[in-house]
This record gives sequence, structure tokens and C-alpha cells, in this order.
Amino acid sequence: MSTDNNTINDTNADSHSYTDYPWRDKSLLRDRYVEQDMTIKQIADEFDCSTATVHDWLDNFGINDIDSDRARPWQDAGRLRELYQNHTLSTYDIADRWDCSDSTVKKWLHIHGIETRSRGPIAED
Repeated sequence: MSTDNNTINDTNADSHSYTDYPWRDKSLLRDRYVEQDMTIKQIADEFDCSTATVHDWLDNFGINDIDSDRARPWQDAGRLRELYQNHTLSTYDIADRWDCSDSTVKKWLHIHGIETRSRGPIAED
């Protein structure tokens, strides 16, 4: 089995110990995300990896389908628009709330066609 390949089958996953790569352990990842209701950020912190790695392995194991709205709330244009435009939260504030990077928020603002503000404080009326 090549370690460069990001996909593994369940047979190989069950026959190896993933102490160096705990995100590759399907039952451990499922336990943290589903049973313990941990956020992706919390799992990434525990496993000492990036949130993108946790997202990728949740996808690989089909675990995101359990609660995809919670897993990637920025994909919901209405929720993103509500926080960014109506509540005037910054991309950093939204990223912190949703355990993702501000670049993810910016990317999805663009994908959803939501006009972005210039950097700096919001002008008072």
C-alpha cells in the first residue's frame, strides 16, 4: 500500500495502527465526530493536523453525509449572507464561528456571488 495515496479501503484501515495518522482510523474519526460531537477544529487540534485533513478523511469515509450542514455551513448561501451582510461579521469572525479559515469564507462569498466589503472597520451611520 502506498502512503502517498489519500484513499484506503476498510480492510487496510483495520489491519494497521494509525498512531501517527489518527485521522486515517475510520472508527476513531467517527467516534470523535459523531459520538462525541466534536467539531472538525477540535478533532484537528487533538490529532495535530489541519482542518482540511479532517474534512478530507471524513469525506473519504463518507462520514460528512451524516451532518453535512454542520460540516460545511459556508456552503449555505443564506446562512453566509445572513452573518456577513445582515450581522456584518468579518470573514475572520465567521471563520472562527465555523471552525474554518477566513480564505474558505472569502472563497464561498465569491462562489455565492455575495459582494464583499473593503478591509477595515465598518462605517457608523
